[in-house]
Amino acid sequence: MAQRRDTKYDRGKNAMSKTVTPFTPSVLEALNQVLADTNHGLSGTEIGRFLGQAKIKDVDHSNTKWKRLFNALAAHQNEYKTGVCVLNFITHAMAPSRFRGKHDIFEDRRSQLNEVLSFHGLSFRED
Repeated sequence: MAQRRDTKYDRGKNAMSKTVTPFTPSVLEALNQVLADTNHGLSGTEIGRFLGQAKIKDVDHSNTKWKRLFNALAAHQNEYKTGVCVLNFITHAMAPSRFRGKHDIFEDRRSQLNEVLSFHGLSFRED
């Protein structure tokens, strides 16, 4: 299962390595705004569940969705000095099985995430 997660991200010719430079605040904010979009993003309950699955502490559960997610991921990145936690969260949130019958929503969100991930030299593959 861990190997599958690692292969979901492409960095040029190589699959994601175990070491990922932390995301800049602006890139992290943009990713969180896509994931926690008010109209088409994750619900507050889903954010809490996926943070737990990714073993990331929910440090600010009373804030707006994207700020809550930003604060949790930023705190984890700062503590461990790696952006892997962000990719792990995205992997949980974007599991293709969650989008059964909603392929258009999956592709739209994946496209928006890839636009932002490209600033970090990464992309999220469909599989």
